[in-house]
Amino acid sequence: MDEMPSESILFKKALEGFDLAKLAADSGWSLASGKVTALSWCLSLCLASSCKAPSLRMAAHFMGLISLLSVSKQALHKRLHKGGAKLMEMTLEAALAAKSHCSRPLSRLGSFNRVLIQDSTSNLLPGSLKESYPGSKNHWGSSAIMKIQAIYDMVGNRFVEFSLSPFTRNDQAAALDILEFIRKGDLILRDLGYLTLESLKLIGEKQAYFLSRYKNGISLYSLEEGKEIDLGALLRSRRRVDMKVLAGAEARLPLRIIAIPLREEVANRRRQKAKSNRDRRSKPNEKALELLGWQIMLSNCEEEQLPIEMAYDIYAMRWRIETIFKAWKSGLGLDQIATHTSKEMLDTIIYATLLRITLIHAVLIPWLEERDPSRKVSVCKLMDLISVSAALVGDSLEANENLLENLSRHCRYDKRKRDNTLEKWDLLVSNMEELS
Repeated sequence: MDEMPSESILFKKALEGFDLAKLAADSGWSLASGKVTALSWCLSLCLASSCKAPSLRMAAHFMGLISLLSVSKQALHKRLHKGGAKLMEMTLEAALAAKSHCSRPLSRLGSFNRVLIQDSTSNLLPGSLKESYPGSKNHWGSSAIMKIQAIYDMVGNRFVEFSLSPFTRNDQAAALDILEFIRKGDLILRDLGYLTLESLKLIGEKQAYFLSRYKNGISLYSLEEGKEIDLGALLRSRRRVDMKVLAGAEARLPLRIIAIPLREEVANRRRQKAKSNRDRRSKPNEKALELLGWQIMLSNCEEEQLPIEMAYDIYAMRWRIETIFKAWKSGLGLDQIATHTSKEMLDTIIYATLLRITLIHAVLIPWLEERDPSRKVSVCKLMDLISVSAALVGDSLEANENLLENLSRHCRYDKRKRDNTLEKWDLLVSNMEELS
């Protein structure tokens, strides 16, 4: 039987590839730390982060298992206050900056180098953290909510960036964060929360592309005469729309608008959801309700690059990151934080969880795909299995082989007639390659 290292050994090899000595020095972590090394600190906290109630006690337990020694939680508590949180944050940044460990060549999507999906997920925190991470307010007081902003590369199947912020910093405020990570030829997918004409303009200036849903209220003007377009009347006169326009009363940003009608049952669900919004400021008028019967997109891609049918198929891939967020919470328990914890401990656990997620996508999933290329890896199943597998880390080669063998067997998509998301992605890549 081929040697199959456990998840912890795969991650250990990946972490050893980073300059942990420099990261430790830069973070204020003392290298003269006795039993607790920078490597064992990062690895043990990564494993502990999968527990339903991650703590320093759990981290000390895993450190003992993987290092074959006994460490007290008090020893880890001292390290936490001597740069431990900063070291974890900087190691996460190093992991995100590193290239994927997958040996297979990465494909393009037609003329696009990468497809970057920007999205966020929110976690309700203990009320004691409301000053650090203020959330929403109501009659009964205020809450504590952390928002995790993420940028995911669909082509490389890996995360590019994470950042933590309070709930009060909304997605629109984070719309410009992606500019630091954009490269020429990237395609950016985001939901309506990030839509600002300023960010679209700056994405274009980076020689990158965007595909976004249209937000009601954005004025559109004809490219030739500059007259305002009655979008409702335009849609009623055609079965589909694909034309270049100017967007924004002041910005006059040149872009492409494409629209196709939705099935009546889908349109009605949209309208009912809009009407039931508790925020009176968001109550839709008749014009807005009419537009909800259409799927309307804005893009700076030429028709030759992105035909109208493929545009909707590509935008549907944005749900991939929603699936991953769901897997974080159901499998890794990211939304279950201990009742009493400090901001420093909270940030350390969150960074450890995100580091583990990064290594799963960069190391473990490629390893599993190379082992059996015939069946796709389900990230939801993998996260569920990992959450119970961490406790099985052992020193025995036979135990590690058995652990990874079962992980590989049970984390795959089931065979079925309907294509899963990754199979749809492969088909889309193939179609776009033919187009280009």
